[in-house]
Formats: sequence, structure tokens, C-alpha cells
Amino acid sequence: MNNTLPTLLLAMSLIAGLSCQSAQVSKKSDTPQATAPPTNTIHSITLPAISVDLPAGPGKETVELACVLCHTPRYITQQPPFSQEAWTNEVQKMKKTYGAQVTDDQAKDIVGYLVSIRGAATQPATKP
Repeated sequence: MNNTLPTLLLAMSLIAGLSCQSAQVSKKSDTPQATAPPTNTIHSITLPAISVDLPAGPGKETVELACVLCHTPRYITQQPPFSQEAWTNEVQKMKKTYGAQVTDDQAKDIVGYLVSIRGAATQPATKP
């Protein structure tokens, strides 16, 4: 699911590049160009498979069971550091807005894990 956007962007870039290239070719000459006969060759590319394991920590198993249904481990590890409150809000948003099927106890485990791997360092408030 999360690989859709990069794939879409790649496809759009390729199409835009081909459109620009064909526009440049057509500008070079006003005389008709002979085209090669179509072939039935199928071309394919193989994208690299990048495996990302979640770091160890309490609640990792819950995250792997509940969150990786929609998010790749890479997506989880690339998030910026958030406070516990921000992670709690994110998990609640996943439950309420997107229908993530996690219990309140699982949500606490997930937040604890996310704070342990991507928690923001909190600084004590300074008094004037």
C-alpha cells in the first residue's frame, strides 16, 4: 500500500520524460520520420527489494501484527521523532479515522514501542 506513491511518481516521471523526448524529436525535423515496425517484445525491470526490520523493543510484536498490515516497517522507521502525546494521537487517529483494529491495550503497547524507537527527547520546561 505504501509503495503505491513512489511507484506512481516513478511512472509519472517516465511518462513525462518520454513526452518531452518525443516533443523534442518532433521539433527537430518537419519531414515525416519513418517509424520502426512494432514488436511484441515485453520489457521488464526488477526493482531492488529492501528489507527493513523493526528495531527490538517492548511492543514490537504488536506493531508487527497490527501496524504492518497497512504500513511497511520502513515507513514506521522513517517517521520523525514524536513525543508520547503525538504518538498517542497518531495511533488514535489510525483507530478512529482509518479503522485500525487494535484494542486499547494494544494501542498502549504500540505507543510505547514507537516512543522507544522514535520518541522525541523531551526537555524540561525552563522558568523565566
